[in-house]
Amino acid sequence: MIAIEAGQLRPGRVLSKGLYTRDGRKLLGPGAVLTEEVCRAVGAGGKDLLYLASSAGEVSSHFRQRSGERARQPTGRAAPAPGAVPRARDEDPCELPGLSSEAISEARRWARGRSDELIRSGASRWLRPDARPPLTPARPRAVWREGVGWFDADELRAFFAERAGMVRGWLTRVVSRAGEAGGDGLTIEEPLEWVIELGRLAGRYPRRCAQLALAVERTEDDPAEQMYAACVLGVLMACRAGWPASLVSEAGLASLLCDAGMVLVPRALRRLRRSLDDTEINGVRRHPSWSLALASTLAGVPDGVLAGVLQHHERLDGSGYPLGLRGAAVHDLARLAGVANDYAASVSPRAYKPRARAFTALGGLIGLGAAKKIDRRAVALLADAVGLFPVGSRVRLSSGVPASVVGSTPGRPDRPLVRVMMEGEDGTERFRTGGGLIDLADPSRAGLRVEKPVEDG
Repeated sequence: MIAIEAGQLRPGRVLSKGLYTRDGRKLLGPGAVLTEEVCRAVGAGGKDLLYLASSAGEVSSHFRQRSGERARQPTGRAAPAPGAVPRARDEDPCELPGLSSEAISEARRWARGRSDELIRSGASRWLRPDARPPLTPARPRAVWREGVGWFDADELRAFFAERAGMVRGWLTRVVSRAGEAGGDGLTIEEPLEWVIELGRLAGRYPRRCAQLALAVERTEDDPAEQMYAACVLGVLMACRAGWPASLVSEAGLASLLCDAGMVLVPRALRRLRRSLDDTEINGVRRHPSWSLALASTLAGVPDGVLAGVLQHHERLDGSGYPLGLRGAAVHDLARLAGVANDYAASVSPRAYKPRARAFTALGGLIGLGAAKKIDRRAVALLADAVGLFPVGSRVRLSSGVPASVVGSTPGRPDRPLVRVMMEGEDGTERFRTGGGLIDLADPSRAGLRVEKPVEDG
């Protein structure tokens, strides 16, 4: 069952399930096409929640279960009102330095109005997909040679922390201006520099560059770290597709900016240590629209990037958000950025669910691609960029030796670059002295393979 605000329904959407009110009253059946007249009638409720469900019984059952959960809450503290969204407290510090809770609230109010205006007025300009090269991996070179001078472990951590800090400082300026002056005066130049830098690193270190997203310890619920990690993956995927530099930059920008609006979602809501209820989920699902509002203030941002930012949680079968687009209506940049963003989020620690193993997270996306919810070609690009046994994974080789994946092989995602590990007397694993690098793509290693992934750490 999916909750959606009545005022967010848009003409042209085809309902995948029936549309019901909270009390189980059926408004529209599955397969109904929303017209302007229907949207006006149904959308009169504004922020009232409606529900896409298979039957009225599904809606009733859901709310009976929620009522039972509230009844079981400890009596020492008042239970929240049904559907209440937690508010960020003044004593809960903002992750953007120098901004108060009041400044974030003001920016949130601005973003809500700005995004609604953009979505209403911009459909003919940037909601329509434009022609782009295919989302398929380019033919790999016969030999992939890495440049010398890649980061060691300490340098990698320091580089990631520095770039995430730059994103955080820049995002602070964007949000601050958005709340005070409508966001005027900023350009796309600074984030574009980070994207171009990543493009150069991906060209020089095509096998190891994914370490910047996957081989560093991430902080729980840090929007700046999430944005940079998704940007790394988006750039790598576009490079694997063989896109020209200009489109690689657009892919990187869309992947970077698509979660910018998460910083406007109340921090207390993002850090709940339980499953979210429908109203809370709907609050989190506002972030693509808020990301669009923030991105739209940047002078020089391409229309395709704006489309990718808004649509990155859309699904090909129409089950995504915020617009419920389906099929060809979903922009290619959104397909690519959505996969990059989803994977970067899945392998990072989050309050409401544990960090997924890299191999498991990739398998989940492969499953969504097979179900035709997301673009299988974008998933193939991700697998080509990070490997079937993704960079940062622990694996066991067919020789029985444990190893850590440190690089992927374009065109041969099952033959990674690994660093051999050794088991200590205390049962722990550590890197073998002297390097122990093995390139499974080397023909001389044809008899050696990854046998299986193992638990991380």
